[in-house]
Amino acid sequence: MEEITGILQQLIDMVKSTAPVLWAIYVKQAYVVGFQYTLSAITLLAVGGYFYICSKKSDLDDEDKTFFGFLCASCILICVILIAISLGRFINPEYYAIKMLIDGLR
Repeated sequence: MEEITGILQQLIDMVKSTAPVLWAIYVKQAYVVGFQYTLSAITLLAVGGYFYICSKKSDLDDEDKTFFGFLCASCILICVILIAISLGRFINPEYYAIKMLIDGLR
């Protein structure tokens, strides 16, 4: 019985010493994921800009212009969604750190 108590005490001490380090890692990871979403949004915005330029070419017929316009609008819509997601991670990284920690335990 004393052996189990000793092992449990070692486990408690280990958790006490590593919990602050893990917390800092998860908060930093929330920022990293937010940056990844922001970078994806910027890339998608560039692709949407290319589709916009393609839609303005005069040598395309109306159907092609409509298609490129639709692609441009789709890129902008997805870009706005990605920016909204990334803002949440920058504004409240602690929430996403807790969420990632809980997901990691499942």
